[in-house]
Amino acid sequence: MALGPGGSHRPAFRAALDAGTNATDLLTRITEVAEGDRVPQTLVYLINDVARRYGQVQVHPTGCCLCSDDETLLTEILNTRSPQALHLVRLAPTVLASAKPQAETLAALRAAGHAPAGLRTDGSPAIEIPQRRRAAPPPNEPDSGDVIALPRLSDPAELVRNR
Repeated sequence: MALGPGGSHRPAFRAALDAGTNATDLLTRITEVAEGDRVPQTLVYLINDVARRYGQVQVHPTGCCLCSDDETLLTEILNTRSPQALHLVRLAPTVLASAKPQAETLAALRAAGHAPAGLRTDGSPAIEIPQRRRAAPPPNEPDSGDVIALPRLSDPAELVRNR
């Protein structure tokens, strides 16, 4: 087992816990390979200490947060069926966390009839510029027989020949 920074085994023990091993299984495996099946007591204490503290801080994946002074509104959003795909979790009375990115969360809330405002990471409003819809370009071929195709105006000699 490789030593971590400063000669500590703690990072290696945390990696074993991250991989799903518990302290009892780890000590059993170490005992199996230890000389005379004897594990130093300080190592047993170290493993048990790391295992005891493992998971005291939990890191959840979050795409964005929903904040509002209206706790009732956030409770309504949390308990509404339509935004369930956001996997909302209450972090505080006035804060929900969404597992989806900001754009998807805004779209889902708007589809559910809410009017959320997006913010940048610095707290300033995120200005959304809608894409303009343009009319389709006219077809190259005339649709009816009464339309006469005009010559290209880029070549004056061709225009004179066609007259």
